[in-house]
Amino acid sequence: MMCITRKHFLMQKAAVVTLQAAYRGYRSRVRYRAMRQAVISIQRWYKAGKAGHSHFVQYQSMRYATITIQAAYKGMVVRQWVKQKRAAVKVQSVLRRSWYRKDFLKLKYTAIVVQSHYLANEERKLYRAQIKATVLLQTI
Repeated sequence: MMCITRKHFLMQKAAVVTLQAAYRGYRSRVRYRAMRQAVISIQRWYKAGKAGHSHFVQYQSMRYATITIQAAYKGMVVRQWVKQKRAAVKVQSVLRRSWYRKDFLKLKYTAIVVQSHYLANEERKLYRAQIKATVLLQTI
């Protein structure tokens, strides 16, 4: 009887050890899966953060490049505007100089004509006075 009981005990013990091993294996697999899911979740968060950061860095780089291009373009436009304004001022200056020179020459010509008429008139007066004096001398 003892033999049977021992045999029975050993069989039960083997069954219990098998059940415990199966349960421990199951529990280890469940813990492993949970741990693996947690690791995968952390890795996703980390990779997403890293990807987000790299996208942010790329965005900032593009933003700074865009701002630099815009600044260069605006500078170019302003320089062209200044150049055009200088050219317009130069054209206006040349035109005004031409107009003022034309007016000056017209006034100069007019002054010369007036002076020549005045001098001619004075010369005529002097000539008439000389003729009168000559006639007067001849009559004496």
